[in-house]
Amino acid sequence: MFLRAVSMLACMAVAATQSASAQTTIEQAQTVNTTISPQRISAILTKTGNPAEIADIKTSQKGLLAQIVKTTINGKGVFVYFFDCNGTNCKSYQITLGLPHEGRFTADFANRWNLETRFVRGMLAANGNFVMQYDVEVAGGITDACLTNSINLFNQVLKDFDKFQ
Repeated sequence: MFLRAVSMLACMAVAATQSASAQTTIEQAQTVNTTISPQRISAILTKTGNPAEIADIKTSQKGLLAQIVKTTINGKGVFVYFFDCNGTNCKSYQITLGLPHEGRFTADFANRWNLETRFVRGMLAANGNFVMQYDVEVAGGITDACLTNSINLFNQVLKDFDKFQ
């Protein structure tokens, strides 16, 4: 009986040590990003199975350039725009999708979408296209897992959108 109790205590001590070690490893692996760059989003998109291409765009008539990331999520062409940047270190980004006009895209459709869907807002553009936008703030700190989740969430919303009437 004594040996069984000692054995059990030894197993519990090993388990506690392994648990603490695993927790330390998890904490060390959780990089917290307080800025985001096109290169980082491109890497996360690639990791989640989405192609990614960094491109320069003209942001004003003065010829200022900014970088965006072009990708495909759920078979649809998507752009990632960056905001509040100091060079390529940005405090937020926006995943944007523009869909060509369909008969179902009306102001009522956009209003219902926004009432029934969280995170990704939709709006009807002047030309009848439906635009979807998802803003992600990183300035307060966000882990790589949360960044990956934002891509996965947008993918799921696009799947749901295909069924939305």
